[in-house]
Amino acid sequence: RPPSWGARLERPGADTPLRAHHHPPTTRPSPARRTKTGRAGGHGGEQAGGGEGNGHTHTLINAPHHRLFFLSPPSFSQVREALNLAYDSHAGQARKSGEPFVTHPVEVARILAELGMDAESVAAGLLHDTVEDTDAVSFDEIEAWFGPGVRRIVEGETKFSKLGRLATADGGGGGGGTASAPASASTSPSSASCPLPQQAPSSAAAAADASAVDLKQLFLAMTEEVRIIVVKLADRLHNMRTLGAMPPAKRARIADETLLVFAPLARLLGLYGLKEELEDLAFQHSDPDAYAATRALLDAAAGADADTLLAGRAALEAHLRADPFLAAASSRIDVAPLTKSPYWVHRKASQRGVVLATPADVAALRPSALRVVITPSPAAASGPGGGDEALCYHAMGAVHAAWVPLPGHVKDYISTPKANGYQALHTTVLPFGVGGDGKRSG
Repeated sequence: RPPSWGARLERPGADTPLRAHHHPPTTRPSPARRTKTGRAGGHGGEQAGGGEGNGHTHTLINAPHHRLFFLSPPSFSQVREALNLAYDSHAGQARKSGEPFVTHPVEVARILAELGMDAESVAAGLLHDTVEDTDAVSFDEIEAWFGPGVRRIVEGETKFSKLGRLATADGGGGGGGTASAPASASTSPSSASCPLPQQAPSSAAAAADASAVDLKQLFLAMTEEVRIIVVKLADRLHNMRTLGAMPPAKRARIADETLLVFAPLARLLGLYGLKEELEDLAFQHSDPDAYAATRALLDAAAGADADTLLAGRAALEAHLRADPFLAAASSRIDVAPLTKSPYWVHRKASQRGVVLATPADVAALRPSALRVVITPSPAAASGPGGGDEALCYHAMGAVHAAWVPLPGHVKDYISTPKANGYQALHTTVLPFGVGGDGKRSG
């Protein structure tokens, strides 16, 4: 167990914020430590004096105390001690945004908790920068205090964070990790990034070789410990959320890398919400003008479509709840309107060769939809003919009985799941009697 020298994490009540109390160390010297030579404090941060402030209570921003209640008391204690160590290790560091650096690992841990990851993953999220960016702790100490699982994730994430650090012609790192290396730092081929358009032509061959090595390490890491990739995705997501503190050229480079590497990884793991946010944030920084134009057209199209979509939702909800089989076999029926992201619209238009000039051009891509989620009742789930699959197929039949489906637009991902295990039924219908135009997705 690591000594509690840096912070104390209270297990709060329902309405109490999660706080880390910075207090003088009792078992170790002053928590002020230097960062490793040539390291900076991340996409949004670099080392700076001051920071949290000794002797004061610092509320860790947006810490999701309620998200940790699924953990057992021993697991919660492990996360608490990881926060202690993270708080001490990053003392005196600040991000470029001016926030204390410790807010970054806490936000990474929050994202992991929202994904329902286990205590080792959340603890690793808190500690993922401690070895790489400080001299406060080693991998052996992490293993001794938190176990081999946490060490394996932190060590793997640290190696993976070297993706994107091949020096470019202007001396800037690729930004693949949570810290950037200056031009003077030596960079070995094994820590090089995927070749990006900004790299000098003379470095293209070396970048390609280094990219192959990085991808090999990446897939090996996924085979041995997939939690390494999940922690890295949470790390990248928070870095993308705070990317505005970086110079424009580096923002664009990191955004391109996110679209090329990290968003596809999130999709591969079935983390669609995380994937869409990564894509949207990357689109903002990769092509700000295209993002602003697409966002404006999408908002206009969604506004024009809102009444029809809400009317369709109410009609479909009433129709499904009136179905005798669904009423008997389900405990809950939810119908929710959805609108695709600006990046989805931009990508779909590019694939079809469509020039987006008006909201009608966006509406033609059918960015609006209704998602139906049916929760089976306990009795139906265990009985004959019950369960998720039967309910899904019956619900689609009920939808088609109410609204005419478009031929060739039904996709069955239940009988043929996607490679990442995604299962659902997709259909496009003509909701006659709802809005009157007869061209809305369901």
